[in-house]
Amino acid sequence: MENKPNIGIVPLWDEYNQRIWTQHGYTDCIVRAGGLPVILPLTEDERVFSQSIGMCDGFLLTGGPEVSSAIYDGKIRSHGIITCPLHEKLEIMVIDRAIERNLPLLGICNGMQFLNAALGGTLGQTLPAQTELSADSPSHEVIVEQDTPLAYMLNSQTLTVNDCPHQEIKDLSPILRRMAYAEDGAIEAVYMPLKRFIWAVQWHPELSSQTDKANAKIFEAFIMYAKLCRN
Repeated sequence: MENKPNIGIVPLWDEYNQRIWTQHGYTDCIVRAGGLPVILPLTEDERVFSQSIGMCDGFLLTGGPEVSSAIYDGKIRSHGIITCPLHEKLEIMVIDRAIERNLPLLGICNGMQFLNAALGGTLGQTLPAQTELSADSPSHEVIVEQDTPLAYMLNSQTLTVNDCPHQEIKDLSPILRRMAYAEDGAIEAVYMPLKRFIWAVQWHPELSSQTDKANAKIFEAFIMYAKLCRN
């Protein structure tokens, strides 16, 4: 029986109902690519935090609400977004673990923004013009940066994507590199050099990968590296 790699998913936090949850697309893509999705808990118990993260061979930072401004500039702003300190703590622990152990990590939408902010980058403010885009249908093309892991994997200079961001990267983290960008210059994908697979994308490949082979390859590469870490 195949020993599938455990992929720790950072769940979304529902303040109103006091619950954690994730969208089916994330777990489905992991399963189809050969991984075993594991929903990570939000808890005050440090031992549970550490043990749950320690059992994983890779991590997925999912999309979600805006990143707290305190993460990237130390200033707390009130703009109607409810953040969860435990959720942000889990994301930081996951990022630290992936970097320290050279484990694969994939950030999607908000996951890319949080990765950048946690690693010393900054974010722009809410993008009202983008919020009405449909995340489950193609919205625009991105230009793939030459000589990057994404370019080598796709063997293409462009990629059609679907995104509806609330924020965008303003200043890129000094330890990340750009992999793709929009026509207006907005950063659409990043990676961390010298690591197996620490990637993040602004769009939602979990929604388009069933019909788009290029986006499916992102999950396939992610799980491939997780299998290497497990073995």
